[in-house]
This record gives sequence, structure tokens and C-alpha cells, in this order.
Amino acid sequence: MKNKSKGIRLNNVIFPLYMIMLLSPYMWLIMLAGNFLIDSLVLIVSGRLRKIRNMHEIWKKSILKVFLFGFLSDLIGCLINSILVILLSITLPDLLSGINFYFWPGCAIEAIPTVLIAGWLIYLFNKKWSFSKTDLDTGTKKKLALDLAVFTAPYIMFAPMDFLDGLLTAIGRLFGS
Repeated sequence: MKNKSKGIRLNNVIFPLYMIMLLSPYMWLIMLAGNFLIDSLVLIVSGRLRKIRNMHEIWKKSILKVFLFGFLSDLIGCLINSILVILLSITLPDLLSGINFYFWPGCAIEAIPTVLIAGWLIYLFNKKWSFSKTDLDTGTKKKLALDLAVFTAPYIMFAPMDFLDGLLTAIGRLFGS
């Protein structure tokens, strides 16, 4: 039986930054701590600017859910990003041949929808579940969820992989790995 396939090649398909982080426990610690701190900062500052009373209590009741749902949203965005990169590389191999996909300005083609979807998921999860144990009214929950979505969406997906590779190498040297 002859193999009549056209020999589909995957040109320049590199795992996104988030997949690389799966390999290093140090990166996981940095990533988790950074996400928790940013989520906390955005939640507290947003609450204070909106003059919400008992913000400390609201933070205690909601931060774990905010953090976990935000991280879940980022991972879903990463999965979508990976799928888009693979699909673009399969469907447009001649166009993308020889292009470093993560340095090419067109990387926004796949980054824009993934950041938007991750931000939308952050909003949805926080609005529906993160503030369920608080006494906030629906409008305030929506405003806090929107603030979290806008300020904690995974904008790092827009950074060129070459830059991030250098950053990861520098961080790895700090920890001696």
C-alpha cells in the first residue's frame, strides 16, 4: 500500500511559554505567586476605588476563587493559543515557512482571540462564582469581575517568544538550573 500523504510539515510550532513553565518547579512558584499577588492587588485596589466597605472581608471570602478561576482561564487561553498555532501552521505551511512565528508581528493573529477569550472567562467565572459568599449586589460583582478581567487577562501572550526565552533563561540562571 502506497503512502499518498502530501507529507504535512509543522513549521515553527513551538510550545507556548506556559507549556515551558510546566517543566520548571521554580517557574510554577513564580507564576503562582505572581498571579496571586496581581489578583489580590487588582481586587483590593478596585474595591477601594469603588468605595466598597469591608474590602478585607470580601478579599478573604473571594481571593481563592478569583485566583483559581483566573489561573484556569489562563490555561484555557493557553490551550486555545496552542491549537491556533498548530492549525495555522498546518493550514498555511507555505506562507509561514521560514517565519519565526513567535517573533513575527503576525503572532497577534493568534494572540488577540486567546487573550480576549481568557479575559471573558475571567469575567464570567468571577461574576458567577467568585463573589457568591459575599454580600455584594449584582452590579458591584459585575464591576469587580470586569476589573479583574481587564487587568489580569494574560497579555503576556503578546510578548515575542524570543524575548520570553531570554527572560526564562535569565530566571533559570538565578535559581541555578
